[in-house]
Amino acid sequence: MRITPAAQAHLASQLAPGQYMRIHIQAGGCQGFLETFELTDHITDGDHIIQQHVVLDDVSMQLLANAELDHVHSLGHTGFQLRVPEAVSVCGCGKSFHI
Repeated sequence: MRITPAAQAHLASQLAPGQYMRIHIQAGGCQGFLETFELTDHITDGDHIIQQHVVLDDVSMQLLANAELDHVHSLGHTGFQLRVPEAVSVCGCGKSFHI
């Protein structure tokens, strides 16, 4: 997974020491895989820490291996955005995708 400089900067400014953003991919949503973001200070065996700020479990890591996490500011959306190159479709709200 790649984290853009914009996402890295936003994470660094928002996270407390020892805190991470966990990205979890699970079955669900209108396209098949639903992404969730949460703040955590809990790391378990098998978790992957990406560029000091992001934590992924094994399954999420496999699904997001080639993904990019960005932080965008636009009229329609401000926040984190995942780009998954293997996704063949993404729902309208951008929170679920299909591979």
